[in-house]
Amino acid sequence: MKADDYDLRKLLHGGDQFVVPVFQRYYVWERGDWQRLWDDILNLLEPDAPDEHFMGSLVCVQGQHQPGRVPHYIVIDGQQRLTTFGILLSALRDEATDSGLDDIAGEIADGYLTQPRRKGLERYRVVLRTRDRQTLFDLLDGEKNPDKLTRIGEAYHFFRREVAKYKSSDGADFTHLYATVTSRLPLVMIILTSENPFNIFETLNGTGQDLKESDLVRNFVFMNIPIEEQDEFDATQWEPMERSLDAVDGHAALSLTDFYRDYLMREGRYVPLSQVYVAFRREYGEKKTTPSDLCVSLSRHAQHYKNIWRSVEVKEPELRRELSYLARLGVTTAYPLVLHLLEEHHQQRLDTHELARCLRALQSFAIRRSITGESTRRYGRLFPAAIRELWPGEILATLVKYLDAQGWPADDRFVPDLVRFRLYTREGFITRLMLRALEEDIGHKEQVDVDGLLQQNKLQIEHVMPQGIGEDADGDAWRAMLGAEWDTVHQTYLHTLGNLTLTGYNPELSNHAYERKREEFAHSHLELTRQFVEWEVWDEAAIVKRADSLAKRVVALWPTSSGFEVNA
Repeated sequence: MKADDYDLRKLLHGGDQFVVPVFQRYYVWERGDWQRLWDDILNLLEPDAPDEHFMGSLVCVQGQHQPGRVPHYIVIDGQQRLTTFGILLSALRDEATDSGLDDIAGEIADGYLTQPRRKGLERYRVVLRTRDRQTLFDLLDGEKNPDKLTRIGEAYHFFRREVAKYKSSDGADFTHLYATVTSRLPLVMIILTSENPFNIFETLNGTGQDLKESDLVRNFVFMNIPIEEQDEFDATQWEPMERSLDAVDGHAALSLTDFYRDYLMREGRYVPLSQVYVAFRREYGEKKTTPSDLCVSLSRHAQHYKNIWRSVEVKEPELRRELSYLARLGVTTAYPLVLHLLEEHHQQRLDTHELARCLRALQSFAIRRSITGESTRRYGRLFPAAIRELWPGEILATLVKYLDAQGWPADDRFVPDLVRFRLYTREGFITRLMLRALEEDIGHKEQVDVDGLLQQNKLQIEHVMPQGIGEDADGDAWRAMLGAEWDTVHQTYLHTLGNLTLTGYNPELSNHAYERKREEFAHSHLELTRQFVEWEVWDEAAIVKRADSLAKRVVALWPTSSGFEVNA
């Protein structure tokens, strides 16, 4: 190991190239990081400032030298700072150009950012991972309007604004600023002599304190690929797998760490969130798979994972509905089990109808336990453990048997609790799911997209007996209808299933008297709401009667274990 002090002039002004290998993470510095660096620079410009501000270490391994090629170093630690310096220098170059300081702009361009006599990748003094690479190259080559949606683009525009503000301030000296950036921000460059940079990286970052678990997983995979093959593997296999979980079409990005964790638990082994990387290494060693075969498996399961979170993309209507219902519940602890079931379906060991019944059983188990007050604390281990209990050819039957043994409330306990349960305030996800499913179960000739309308907030949950009973004429009408014990009735049944429906006119209906609401309900496109024309009075008896009626339909939709016969 060799350690020397370097400033940017010594580091980048020479003929060396710094390569961030594919196994490293992407550029992740944010506004707070950029602001701290800029504040440190501004402090150095003060009259009584210290001579320099130490920027930490840059850990590298010297690459294999080839005659006629640019000497290069593989960056093991410090790539975030190194990338930021490249972005900052690009901003300084462009501000110098705009100010007519062509000598400084040219010196930055040819002395710090690029090597003009070189071609291809050798032209650039800093080379990033493929996904960030082109954006940085555009900056180094003088592109002044990089994509603002990229982190690198955001950083560039941040520094352009800050440098421009400095230039317009009293006493600004651009030459002084340039000299400060290039000569007063020292680093310690540590050059390691090990032949295996991956092991060094793991030693520096393996605690997970600086990187996400998903970063460590990625790094571990690339440790097993020769450096000269990494770019192609990343571009053709790994990057498409990771990008498949990116945000798209209004769907939020899915967490890679959560996906890897659920993937690792797909065979029934529980993995703590903090142990994803360790578990990944263990499974990789046990299965003795290749990086390519691993990526094939991850890509297939990433598609399953997308189907769980974004069921709208699923082609089979029955399966799409059940995955959508499950997602509405938000029981993410069941997703390792669902991943396993979807893989069984993919391998044609579980047909679509039986898979749909398995998903409905999971819904019923979770809903009934929530309404009856059962704890969800064990779910993180309970659902993965179910995978080990499933028998080939009898997956539905063995799943139901396992769930029943964990405590699956029967009708005689579930129905009374549901009638009086404050559904709206205590289980918002279940409320929306129940009302949606009850409406969809009616079987319209022209089906209403209840789920889509709920997501767009074009449908809302309506309290028929309103949440507020005021001192106006509408309030008087409600008190008269509810009777002498109106306050008790209001407190007891306000948020229960019997008093809830769906409407697109929630603000307009507000706290109006029942007669006015009933007139509006009669024009609804939703059968669940239009049925209120049958109820002339809305009091305690009516709420309880409707709740009993809806509860019978709920137990038909989500039966207890005995309702999940294999041929049902």
